[in-house]
Amino acid sequence: IRLSWKSARNDTLKDLNSFVDAVAVLFPLSEDAPAVTMGRKGAPVNAWYWKANHAESPYEVMAEGWGSSERRPGKASGLAARAVYADGAWSVVLQRSLSAGQGYVEFSPGKPSRIALAVWNGTDRERSGRKSFSGEFAVFDIE
Repeated sequence: IRLSWKSARNDTLKDLNSFVDAVAVLFPLSEDAPAVTMGRKGAPVNAWYWKANHAESPYEVMAEGWGSSERRPGKASGLAARAVYADGAWSVVLQRSLSAGQGYVEFSPGKPSRIALAVWNGTDRERSGRKSFSGEFAVFDIE
């Protein structure tokens, strides 16, 4: 998955009032998992999360609603990231095999999948739950 957006470069924490750029893609692990609350009890979600100050080390995030996020190193599932900042914009590629084992989102070519997006802009002091967010899941296809 390739994501690009315009932003001032925020990739280091300089003081307590500085914040870094980040991006996440969220996938439901159950048909009735809501994106807005990052899932709910019994209806989990799986996110791929990249932060500019940890550019080459993305995280897998598992959640079942607000306050339940569990971060896992991306290398455990094979999740990798490559990020480039140029001409006032970030381009981030997150990649992983279509299947990473039980508990992680799985993809099948020809079968619709769902995705939600979130972007944190450090310049706007976005962090944690304060972010730009796509809303509920949108459908996408893998050919």
